[in-house]
Amino acid sequence: YEVTTIAGKSTQVDRFGFPAGGYQDGDANEAQFNRPRGIVLAENGALFIADTGNHAIRMLYDNNVYTIAGMGVPGYEDGEGVDAAFYNPSAIAIDPDGNLYVSDTLNHAIRKIDQDGNVTTLIVNPSNTNLLFEPAGIAFDREGVLYIADSANHQIKRFFNNTLELVAGYATEIDPETEYYIGEFVNGVKQEAR
Repeated sequence: YEVTTIAGKSTQVDRFGFPAGGYQDGDANEAQFNRPRGIVLAENGALFIADTGNHAIRMLYDNNVYTIAGMGVPGYEDGEGVDAAFYNPSAIAIDPDGNLYVSDTLNHAIRKIDQDGNVTTLIVNPSNTNLLFEPAGIAFDREGVLYIADSANHQIKRFFNNTLELVAGYATEIDPETEYYIGEFVNGVKQEAR
């Protein structure tokens, strides 16, 4: 196997000597990212990237990188393309109609980017982290049901027909030092699993 770089370069190092991220669109060899995490490949060959550290959704197509949504700074705003704002988007998926869905992790939200570039919010309630708490990985099944790794709640949920349902997992007690739920490892059915 051979690993090759298809986009991105690093020109600086952080205080620990590791490659530091940047933010630059354009030619794939000159483009820069900052902690990209989620990727999904569209049928037309476009690669969509959740550029976590740049709080943006980027696209690699025909050897060029473009920002399609997000401002490069953290925030929360619906809108068109770069007028929208994200806060550490970490995963991305495509529905059967070609719309993008984004785990907007630190906004505790799932966002949608339609084919015209409009960003809207599907699920969010920052004051109720029982709904979603730092959602991470997302994926669609063959029927178009969106599955969500609700990471800080230690649960798997699904979203279909505008309804969010628990699939598996149960959040137990909160660690007083971190104020996050404590994770466990238990096999079992639905809410019995940890």
